[in-house]
Formats: sequence, structure tokens, C-alpha cells
Amino acid sequence: MLNELSGFRRIPAFAVGLAVLPAFVSAQTDNNDDEDEIFELSPFEVSGSDDTGYRATSTLAGSRIRTDIKDIASPISVITEQFLEDTGSHDNTDLLVYTTSTEVGGQQGNFGGMGNRQDISESAALVQPNANTRVRGLEAADNTRNFFLTNIPWDDYNVDRVDISRGPNSILFGLGSPAGIINNQTIAAHMSGADNEVHVGFDKYGSIRFSFDTNKVLIEDQLAVRFAGLNNDKKFRQDSAFREDRRLYGTVTYEPKALSEALGGRSQFKLNYENGDIESNNPRNLPPIDAISLWFEDEAGDGTNNLRGMGGQVYDSSVLGSDHFGRTDRSLTGQIHNEKQIPAFSAVDGGGVNNGGVVAFFAPGSMDPHLYSRVAPRDYPGGINTDGVVINDITGHPFVSPKRSASYNRYAISMNEIDPAQFPLAKQGYYRDKTLSDPTIFDFYNTLIDGDNKREYNKWNALNFSFSQSLFEDRLNVQAVYDRQDYAYGTSGYVMTNPYIAIDTNTNGFNRITEYTKIPNPDLDEAARDENLEFVTDLSTGFIRGFTPTAERPYYNEYAGAAFVYGGNSNNYDNEIGRESLRATVVGEIRGEDFFDSDSKIARFLGKHVFTGLYSDDTVDTTQSDYRNVATSYDWADQRGGPTGLKALHENTRNFYPVFYLSDSLIGRNSASGLNLPGVSGILNPSGATTIDYFDATWPHPLDPNIPGYINPAEEVNTVLGEAEGETQSGMFYNYVGRVNGTDNVLNAATNKDDLYVGYSHLREEVESIGFTWQGYFLDGNIVPTYGWREDTLINLDGQGTDDPTGVNDRMAVLTTTPGFGRVKGDTESWGVVGHIPSEWMENVPFLDGLSAFYYEGQNTKVSARYNYDGVPINNPAADSKDYGFTFSALDDRLTVKLAKYEVAVTNGTLSGGSALGSEQYYINQLEAWGMASALIDWYGYNGLDTTQRWYWNWANRDDPVNIDYNIDPFSDEYRNHPSTIAQQAAIADMIANADQDFFDAYEIPIDVGLVQQYFNANDAEGLAAALSSVFPPNSYATGLTSQSDSKINGLTPTGAINTLSEGYELEVNFQPSESWTMQLNASKTDASNTGLGQQMVDFIASQYARYQGPQGDLRIWWSGERSITQFYEENILSALAFLEESIGQQLPEIRPYRASFITNYRFRDGGFKGVNVGGSLRWADETILGYGLTSDNTKIDVNKVYYGPSETNVDLWAGYERKLSDKVDWKVQLNLRNVGRDPELIPISVSVNGEIGAQRIQDGMTWTVSNTFEF
Repeated sequence: MLNELSGFRRIPAFAVGLAVLPAFVSAQTDNNDDEDEIFELSPFEVSGSDDTGYRATSTLAGSRIRTDIKDIASPISVITEQFLEDTGSHDNTDLLVYTTSTEVGGQQGNFGGMGNRQDISESAALVQPNANTRVRGLEAADNTRNFFLTNIPWDDYNVDRVDISRGPNSILFGLGSPAGIINNQTIAAHMSGADNEVHVGFDKYGSIRFSFDTNKVLIEDQLAVRFAGLNNDKKFRQDSAFREDRRLYGTVTYEPKALSEALGGRSQFKLNYENGDIESNNPRNLPPIDAISLWFEDEAGDGTNNLRGMGGQVYDSSVLGSDHFGRTDRSLTGQIHNEKQIPAFSAVDGGGVNNGGVVAFFAPGSMDPHLYSRVAPRDYPGGINTDGVVINDITGHPFVSPKRSASYNRYAISMNEIDPAQFPLAKQGYYRDKTLSDPTIFDFYNTLIDGDNKREYNKWNALNFSFSQSLFEDRLNVQAVYDRQDYAYGTSGYVMTNPYIAIDTNTNGFNRITEYTKIPNPDLDEAARDENLEFVTDLSTGFIRGFTPTAERPYYNEYAGAAFVYGGNSNNYDNEIGRESLRATVVGEIRGEDFFDSDSKIARFLGKHVFTGLYSDDTVDTTQSDYRNVATSYDWADQRGGPTGLKALHENTRNFYPVFYLSDSLIGRNSASGLNLPGVSGILNPSGATTIDYFDATWPHPLDPNIPGYINPAEEVNTVLGEAEGETQSGMFYNYVGRVNGTDNVLNAATNKDDLYVGYSHLREEVESIGFTWQGYFLDGNIVPTYGWREDTLINLDGQGTDDPTGVNDRMAVLTTTPGFGRVKGDTESWGVVGHIPSEWMENVPFLDGLSAFYYEGQNTKVSARYNYDGVPINNPAADSKDYGFTFSALDDRLTVKLAKYEVAVTNGTLSGGSALGSEQYYINQLEAWGMASALIDWYGYNGLDTTQRWYWNWANRDDPVNIDYNIDPFSDEYRNHPSTIAQQAAIADMIANADQDFFDAYEIPIDVGLVQQYFNANDAEGLAAALSSVFPPNSYATGLTSQSDSKINGLTPTGAINTLSEGYELEVNFQPSESWTMQLNASKTDASNTGLGQQMVDFIASQYARYQGPQGDLRIWWSGERSITQFYEENILSALAFLEESIGQQLPEIRPYRASFITNYRFRDGGFKGVNVGGSLRWADETILGYGLTSDNTKIDVNKVYYGPSETNVDLWAGYERKLSDKVDWKVQLNLRNVGRDPELIPISVSVNGEIGAQRIQDGMTWTVSNTFEF
């Protein structure tokens, strides 16, 4: 496998280069003075020898065969070697800021490329920054390598030129992006003699770039070899960030004279191979989310920003509430009704913190954690009931989450819950989280928040072999090409996908929350109770109060009030993409003179015609392997109880979650500004025997009242709130052994990776294509039509790995035809015409040398497997475009101008962002799974089979604690006739009766609906429990029934379709006033918007919601006091759909209606400045449309209320000098300055409907690079 390739990075390219070069130097330098020879090119090749400055004359990007650019109607830009050299562009991230209608992410880029929704993420861009592009405001263009689709990031060390084809063109690719392609043409060995080049560069941040390129002719005019290598150690402004890029490339060209003579034409074999290895800790383009500022805001909301904050206080989390809306925990029901609600707090993210996961705590500045703790176990093996019987539960435990200060989106939702008039439509995600904007809180410009905890990698092997043959004096040409690419990429890390900086608001430590609300003295008088409550509750109102600790009244948590970063362990994967292609092309040319006299009018009218036939067979294998970096052993989870489903590797109970404290307690400060918090310095890397703090739920006291130390488990006790019905000694945490240390043999991916894979999917796409292209040259080439037809046939196969009983995936898949996508065909056509005014007509036209008009219509499609959320296949997307305009040349062709109007319509496209409904779209399927699980838990409890989860199924106690005891007999009339129980039973019946087996099968939710219905209808709970004993037995928690496919259908993430339209104008100007002076101007106007949602998605969500409007929608998830299925659905799915519906007609994210770039360079060829070149560029972008406000009635988006971000103007400058160091060695040095005069800054990319800026991307300030090039 590719991820097991020998580490090329350990063999620096420069070492190989230095070893290779001496062998060639002596042999090659002798040939440097040879006269240049002229070599004929096949129609499958282009050469930059005819390029003038930044203007290319021919390309393969129109029809895969060499064509003059002036005769191509489709929109194409060719980036010459000179352009790359002058601008210092090495890859997409450097280049695309200069080119027409293109955008690229990164700190030197011109857009974010992460969307503008609430759940904005840069995860994909971190691992594949070269792919974070957009063309014409639509989506990322396909990257191609010698016109084969590729995932390999190109670098100019082995690239001759770059072709950008904008919009769909089925002549090139019938299956592809509607945005077009970005093709890099790799260098080839040539017969024109010796070429050696060594490049050494460095930059402002300490990067060192070394590359070499050497060509040798082994047999004159027949055999040449060429080698190139790259060793690029790139550094960035953010400390800890780096990218190590190692590549070796070799190519051979062989033109056997004997074969050419035998076949009567030119025979050519070409071979190239590249090995690459990139390891990185790429810089983040987004500052961390601001979850710290609200902690400093005044509680009353009359502070600096008129927001209700936390007043710099900390709280008892158990009393504060069980969720971020401030609802109180069930153990306090009837005592406190938290009317105040504290909107500025949130639960610490990650279910594992609350479900038995291990938290690693790092002190500020510490490299290693000072504590590993199983903070809040879901289960309590050893816990007893009032009769002293072990039930593996402690009935009095409050299930609460550690709390933190909230980010803006959470705050808006909570405020809207308190007062619906405030922050209207908050649940639809219209109030975006804010990223930090004050670098004195945390210096996001210069510091990578992750520290050294994050890694990305890209590795590849690429092989291309071709044979071409010309026949009949080049009138017939054939080519066969085999292309193989094995590419692997992945990422690992411990800081969250979207990291935030927050305040630990817990008066008690994460691992002691459950022990803080109980007072062990049952005789505590009322005054003492009031004293203990003073800092948490105002008893006269029931309001929660904050707590500022003092020496007299300390707190358990030494980091209460400290800033921290929280980490996850789920964004770790190894992906591989294998591409294998076989392509055969036949090109034939016929001429009018073949049939008529060459001087006849009809022969001149007919001109010549080029016909191209194409056959290709492409196979793409994509595998994804998800793993955990570290995990506790199965035995550890097994020994600490819980249903089998919660012990599997993918469950949170096996996971590690780091908490990196960035400061000591900040209590007493009144502002976050000026904190100057550091980045994460610690590294989470436990392995082998590890000490872990956990709660031992063993009852240590005698159960015989005659034995000293006896505690009656049935004795009622008082809590901090006074007398509470049902609270007994058996439910008090302080009566158990409590927190102790244990040892686990922790698994670590560095040594146990095969034991840490949690998911595997394999998708194979087999594409067979046939195509035909005709290019006509009528009237001496003045009328040039092009027509292309293509048929693509796709077969999709997929398979998934299998988990063993402990949850470890075997990463083995049997491929079967993807359901619904057995064999899919798609036909596309593209055509265009160019008309030139005859040159003789232009002779007397002042100024102009040539004038042409063009018209083009392009098509392509993406014949790919996609599923709607109900498992039904989605129809193929299709793109149609129109381009038309004119070009003219003047001043002896030194000036060329092209102006085009375009329109690209995408029908049935895929909603962007990976998850069309946002990061919470898994609720579509998981609510069905958890809803069924909740129905089963509730039914088991109703029938006396669930003994440990009364807090889950006893709705009546939760709703009416005064009249219904927590430990009530579920068979009692009092319980069964309670309105809450009656409603619960109706919800259970509705869920079971309407469950859809096909839906459950699609998401691999392991439940037999028919079996459940059979036993339920027979009122046989015990029979059902036995039948489901291996799947969902009594006392299982809701997460024990979940999608085994990670919410995917046949290995694919379900999605929705959308229609998009982009239209605008493009201007391209090339001007060469003299041989020494080159100029280029490009400008564009872009309007891009969504025009409609796919009806399949809309209809399914409507039908699913309609079911939840019935009784089943009342089922409560997680516990008896939690929100209902309907509420979860409204907050996570309906709100996301509403957002999408509101986006129809809006400009797509980060659209800048106007852009322009001017690039120029001047070379002094004689005089005192001979050898000097100077140049620069001016890049301007219009104000960006960030978003929209609400209508006056606050019910929907108002597209007339536009919020704009600032325009951008950037200046780049460069200067170089070249001279001969000796007769055989030329040297050139060049200094490039980017963003001259600019400091690093933030560029807004999203906005809330109230005009508050949300996320902002980091734009780097002025940087410089110096490059030295030696040619010999």
C-alpha cells in the first residue's frame, strides 16, 4: 500500500541530484555550443519555443491535439514558463491569484474556500491545499496531469506550462467539474542537447528550496533522458507550521530510427515517472473560534458589547444545567428552575467527555499531561439499589457535562430560547461563530494553535508511458498511453477540526462534577444548607448565581477560570486513490486539395479537416481508512461496565480527549485583550501502561446491619437543596469507593495502528469512454468550427470493511455493484466556431492586425454514484455553458485582446461541503436509530426489564417529581396511568409501527424492524429482549443502536442536489511593446448563485418531518428531561434546509463581482543595466458579498439587505539579475516581494444576519523570496 511506501523523504532530492549531475556535466557541456536543431512535434505535443513573453500560441487544451489558440472557441488560458518564473509561482496556491476568474485558498490566496455557513471548516484544505480552488465562482476545477485526472499537487520543478480550461468541455473530459480543468504539462526529455539547471531559494520565514533539472542525449536524435528533483523545506509565519516536500522525477524519450523508417513516419516512445512525499503541519487559515470573550461580559448585558456574559465567574456545573440552554439536571428538579439560564455558557464538546472517554489534562506550558481521567462514566459497575442488590448504577448521580464559556452561535440560540424576539431565526444557523479578531488574546498570525499535534501527508507514485506514430506524412497519427497514479493522503491530530479558545467555568474539576451537589450530612440544618447554596443559587428567586472563589471559600478546580483548548481524536484517516488509465487516440487529416485542384475555389473553401477518435478505459479505486490515534483497550472498557455496543473502538468510551490549558485562572481580569495566550505546547501520545483516574463504583460498606460500618442503602438523605424524594444512601456518590487510579495498556497508532482502524470503505469507478472530434478549417482557415461528441459509461462498485467484536475494522472489502448504479451512461456534446476576418481585408484597417469572433457551447457531466437521504439514487449532474465574444490583435500582433461573455448552468449538482446539511446532517439517520433505541429503552423500562436507566425511561418522574417517585414500580397503576407514561407509550407504538426497514438497511442500522413489530404487537417484552440480546439488550444506552456505516450509504455520504448559475464577462490582454517588455491584464465580472434545490431532498425531509409531527416525535433522546426527536430535527435538519432554501438567489460565498490583475516585466538587454529585469503586479478584487440581513418582520433573508466585506488591493514586485559566471555557467538571482507594504490582516468571509462579522481568514503580510538559478 502507498502508506507503506519506503520513505522517500529520507533521501533528500538534492543528494540524488548531486550524485547524478557530475555524470552528465562533462558529456553535456561539450554540446552547449551546438547549433539549435529543429525537431518536429507530433500533434500530441506542444512546445513553448513559439511563446512570446506571457503569450502562448498553441495548446492541447482545446481538443487534446495541438491547436493554435486563436482557433479555439472554448475559454482557455495558457500559463507560460516565463510567467511562472517572473511571478515566482510554484503551484496552484501561488499562481491562481493572478489568472482569469480563478481563486485559491491559503494565506497568500484570494479566497477562503470554506463556505460561509455556521459550521465552517478548513479540514480539507489543510491536507490538500493545492485543491482548494474555484473557477468562475462555481467550484474547484479538476486538476489534471498531462490531461489525465490527478490528485497529485503539481510543482513547477517539472512543469513546462499550465493550461486552464474554464467551464465544461466534454472534448477533454466528459466526466468532470463544471468549473473546468487546471492541467500541468510535465517536462519531457528532448533531443536538442544538454540542459542542466540547479535552483536554490530561500524566503522570509527560513524556507530552503532546492531543485535540479538535467537532460542528456544518449543517442543523437533518438534517445534522451531527463531527471529532476525537488527538496523544499517550507516554513511559514506561524511557528510549528511546516511543509517538507520531496520529489524525484525521471523521463525518457525514444525515437527509434529503424522503426520510424520501417513505418514511414515518426515513431516515439515516452516514459515518465515521479515519486513524491509531502509531510506537513500546515498553517491554519482561520483563527480559533472566539469562545472566551463572552466570559468577560457583564451578566446583565450592559457591558461593552451589550451581551449577557458570565461576569468573569465560575459555576457549579451540576446546578448550572445539563445543556447549553441552562435547563437544570433531573436531580434538582422541583427545586431550582434556572430562570436566568446563563446564555453565555455551553457544554464542553464531545460526547466522550460525558460517556466514559478519557480526558488528558495539560497544565499551561506543559509538554505532558498531569492527569488522565475517565471524567464522567456512563455506567457504574458495582452500584447498588436500596435493597443492596448490584444493579451497576448509582441512581442519584446527576448526569451533567463540564461547562465552558460559549461562542457566539451558542449564545444566540440560548438568547432566542429565553426571548424569541432576540436573535430571530437563531436555530437556522444565521448567527455565525466569530473567530478571534484580537491578536493580543492569541497571536493567530504567528502561532499555530495546534502546536505540534497535527500532521498531514501526501505520497504518490506516478507512471506514464506512451507510444505515438505518424503515418502518411503526418496525415494520420496514432497514440496509445498508459497512465498509473497511486496517491495517498491523510491527516492526524488532537485539536478539534474547528478549534476554539474558551474558559473552564467549572468550580469543580471535570472529573469531580458528579460529587459536588451532594452534602453527606443528613442532619444538616436549614441554615447550613442555605450557606452552602449561597454561591450557586439565590433561593428567593431560584436564579443561578456565579461564584468568585476566595481563600475562605475555595473551589475544587485549580483551573476554574483558565483559558483552554479542547481536542478530539476523530479526524484521523488514511486515504488512497489509485488511478489506472489506458487511452488510444487516432488523428486523421483530410484536405480539400485531396479531392480538388489545390488552386480551386472549392478546395480553398473546404480547407482542411482534422478528425480525432478516442477510446479510453479508466479505473479509479478510492479507499478511506479511519482510525484512532490512541485508545484505551477493550478490556479497560469491558471492566468498567456498559453495554457491549459502548465498548467498541469507535465509541467515545474508548477515546482520548485532550484539554490543553493555556493560562492559569483569569478570575479578576475584566478583559481577554492583552492575554497573549500561547499555542498548545503539549503533545498527547500515551502508549502502553498508562495511569488513568476513574470512578470506582464499588460499594465498600457492609450490607449486614450487624457489622460495624454498615450504611443502610435505603436510608433517605438530604441534598444541598434539602429534602428530596427518593434520594437514598445507595444513590450517593460519597458512599462508594470513589476516584482511584487504574492502569491500562493504551493503544497507540505509532505501534498498534492495525488495532486502531474504526472504518474502511472502498469505491471503484470503472469508466469506458469513446469520443469523436471534428475540427474544420474553411476558407483558408478563416472559419474554424469544432464539434465533439462523447459517451461515457460508468460502473460503480463498493464495499466496506467489517468490525470484529471489539470494533476493530479488518479493512477488507468485497466489491459489489453499487445498488442503483449498475451501469450508467452519459452522452455529451461540445461545439464552437471561430471566425477570422481574412488578413487581406485587414491590411487597410488602421491599428488592427486581426479581428475574430467566437461562439462556444460546452457540456460535461459527473456520472457518479450519489444517494439521497432516503437511499434513493440521485440523477447525474450536468453542466452546460455558453461563451461568445471577440478577439483582436494590433501593433504587429504585439497586442492581443479577448473579451468574452459566459454563462455556465449546473443542473443537479452536488451541494458543497461534504455534508450538504452541515456538520449535523447525521441526525437524518441517527434520529431514526436513536429514536428506535429510545423506544426500546422506554418499553423495556415500562415492562420492568431496564433496571439501571430509570433516569431515561421514567418520564413521569421527570415531569411530575412531586407525585411520581424515581424508583416507582413500573407496573403500578399510578405510573401506567400517568399522562406522561400514556404519551410515552403512544410515541413508542408510533415509532415501531412506522419504522422503515429499507432505511435502516441503507444506513446499516442493525435492527430487524419486522422482529420488533412482531414482539411488540404480541406485548412480549421478554421475548423481544431475548431476540435482541446480541444487538440491543435491556440496560443498553441509546448510542448502542447506531449507523454502522458512519452515516453513509454503500460507502457514500448521502447528499442533496442543487442547481447553480454563473454568468459574467472575462477580459484578457497581452501586450509586448518591445522584445524586452511584457504585460498582461485580465479582468472578470462574476455573478454566481444557486437557483434551486433538488426536489428529492426537499420531499424526503418533508415526509420525515411529517412523521415526527406524530406521536413518535415526542420520544426523548439521551434522558427523560432531554429534547424530543422533533426538537432535535427542527434544530439540526429543518434549520439547515431552511438555510439552503433561503440561499436560493443569493450570491455564492465569497463572490467578488469584479476582479482584475495586471502583470508586467521588463528585461534590460544592453547598456549599464544589461541582465537586469524588474517587474510587478497589481491585483484588485471588488468588495465581497458576505451575506444578507433579515426582512423587516424577521422571518426570512432579505436579498436586498447586503453585507459587504472590504475590497482588496495587493502589489507584488520583483527584480532579478542574470550574467555569465563562465563560458559554460549562467547565473540568475531574483527577489520577489508579495503583498508589498501590507501587514498580516483578517479578511471577513462570513457574517451574521445582524451584520456581526463571523469567520475571518488570515491574509499574510508582505513576504519575500530569493531564488538563484544556475544553468550550464
